[in-house]
Amino acid sequence: MQGIAHKFGQKDYGWYAHDSVQGLHKRDRLRKRRLPTMRREQDDMKGIQFVMDDQGRKTAVLIDLNEHGELWEDFYDSLLVRSRIDEPRESLESVKAMLKQQGKLDG
Repeated sequence: MQGIAHKFGQKDYGWYAHDSVQGLHKRDRLRKRRLPTMRREQDDMKGIQFVMDDQGRKTAVLIDLNEHGELWEDFYDSLLVRSRIDEPRESLESVKAMLKQQGKLDG
């Protein structure tokens, strides 16, 4: 879905994702479709927005990578580790021996 984040007036109303903002009648129809809400929780969480379902539960997060690129890298690394948790392990010595054999490690 191509969405446009549009802010309605005051901060208390939050952010609403919808396809278009071409007039009030269009906006009213979009509200009836119960599209996800994007909302900033606090000012101290600059660059973080939560997407919420129609019951107010957080379902996703939007992260400004210019602000929090390192945080995303840490999160991604954590997911990568979890995805490989059941893979077989090798000792450091066997990895060093393999790298030496391939000419990728001196010594």
